[in-house]
Amino acid sequence: MNERIDVVNFISGINPKSIAALVDVTGQARKHGSGKIILNISSTGGDLAPIFGAYYHLRSLGIPLVAHNIGNVESSAVILYLAADVRFAAPHSRFMFHDFNWTFRGESVRKHVIAEKLASLDFDSARYRDIFNERTKGAKSPVEIGESLEGNALYASAAAAVDMGMCSEIAEPTVPAGAILWWIEAGCVS
Repeated sequence: MNERIDVVNFISGINPKSIAALVDVTGQARKHGSGKIILNISSTGGDLAPIFGAYYHLRSLGIPLVAHNIGNVESSAVILYLAADVRFAAPHSRFMFHDFNWTFRGESVRKHVIAEKLASLDFDSARYRDIFNERTKGAKSPVEIGESLEGNALYASAAAAVDMGMCSEIAEPTVPAGAILWWIEAGCVS
């Protein structure tokens, strides 16, 4: 009997709805006996708040998790990608790192609230840097990611990502025969 494999295609920005869908789908896969989850990601990133919870959720599943960059893995989506122990990048895919921002959405903001938001961004930047450094330890060409989180954006090709220790190798994405397919697009599961 073949081991159940679930392929989760995450083609979405990072927001509470898309992360809730990812947590639900991966939880269901585990509950129904998945022996491995392949997480295909193409995301321009988004909200920081839900990404750290998603990272630790994926790390806690207790089954092998493989991540595959199938287009773009950018900004906060990098943390999602780094949750996997085995990581691939499709040819011509890219990674992007940049500084964080906060959208106030037209609300009136007091000085202490701005200071609080800045402290929150600094804390999240430190968490991001710590996870990145932990998950890319032993890289052929280590990168000081903090520079990109504080200023100029860094774009990395699939080949550069291999050297940076982000991924194991460049490979075309595949769907194993008999795999259960899940799609998360714009936060909706199909």
